[in-house]
Amino acid sequence: PAAFLDRDGTLIVEREYLADPDRVALVPGAAGALRTLRDAGYALVVVTNQSGIARGLYGEDAFRAVQARLEALLAREGVRLDAVYFCPHHPDFTGPCDCRKPAPGLFLRAARELGLDLARSAFIGDRLKDVEPAARFGATGWLVRTGYGAEEARRAPPWVRVVPDLAAAAEALAAVPAQAEAGWRERWLGADRAARAALDAASLEPCEFFEGRVFTELRDLLPAGATLVAGNSMPVRDLDNFFGHRQEPLDITANRGANGIDGVMSSAAGAAAAAVPTAVVVGDVSFLHDLNALWAAREQRLPLLIIVINNDGGGIFHYLPQAAHTDAFERWFATPPGIEPGRAAALFDLPFCRAESWPAFREAVEGWVGNPGPLVVEVRTDRRANVAMHQRAWAAAARAAAEVVNP
Repeated sequence: PAAFLDRDGTLIVEREYLADPDRVALVPGAAGALRTLRDAGYALVVVTNQSGIARGLYGEDAFRAVQARLEALLAREGVRLDAVYFCPHHPDFTGPCDCRKPAPGLFLRAARELGLDLARSAFIGDRLKDVEPAARFGATGWLVRTGYGAEEARRAPPWVRVVPDLAAAAEALAAVPAQAEAGWRERWLGADRAARAALDAASLEPCEFFEGRVFTELRDLLPAGATLVAGNSMPVRDLDNFFGHRQEPLDITANRGANGIDGVMSSAAGAAAAAVPTAVVVGDVSFLHDLNALWAAREQRLPLLIIVINNDGGGIFHYLPQAAHTDAFERWFATPPGIEPGRAAALFDLPFCRAESWPAFREAVEGWVGNPGPLVVEVRTDRRANVAMHQRAWAAAARAAAEVVNP
């Protein structure tokens, strides 16, 4: 990993558009902070915006002279930088570029050239544009209060860690080893593969309809380039747990409606309107809340496959503590709508089938793939039985992962 360091205001005292090497001064404690980061396993990489070049205030030679002075000061303290990257552009003077922070260009270049793990790196600076790239790479962002940092801290989002200076950031980073123990990554990747295999096996066990298996089946049935829309509550969670890995391209989307479940089928209809075969998986309550989408599917002859997991209510609430309150649970939480998806399809003159078995489900989906158009497929499940099936699957995945991580 690397410590990606802003220069002006972070390593050296901020002097606007600095072009004179004689005015370079280290921020107090900066050299010691770099030694701490080096000892903790971080490469030291400076990434700096130098819009003064684009503005014509100084040239690249002046920039390099200032940089040489900085490196000389660090060398006196026994510190050497691993690399320096700078952006000489500004959109108002030279047009857009991909290297001016917070754009990722220079960080990606550094990762390629130096073999850096961006996700395990730290992004440190006195402006939000210095640390914002951390969010893109899943890394940590550290805003120092030196330079412009005190003013910028007022606008810092919660995920940015605000510290007094570079030394404080280095001390905090050094408390967590930058280098993982040997084999750590491989063990966890192995655990992920083992858990995935266990979930696949659990979803394919011969038993009554398991809601998670809908996504396991769709993984292998949907054509390349299709779109899969996951409804909220249990469908999107089952997608995450049981869809697994697939080689052929597939766009997977979801939509969080104002009430969580409304508008999902209409979003899928919008995707299908681009002439892209689109499958949407929703529960019966979500289906009820968006019946108007069936009219759009009919009127536009959309290549839209609507799969309704009909467990007569809100199955997700069975996983929450209120399921124990049997006197009020069904009416106030499960809220069974008691609808027949086939009748709703008939209202809009749409083809419909109820899959009574997994072979029947596959036959229906394969028929739709061969001749895409609006189709409603119902899969009837039992809410309570599915809770037990989910719990068995999760327990199997946990056991499989544990055997790899702690053999």
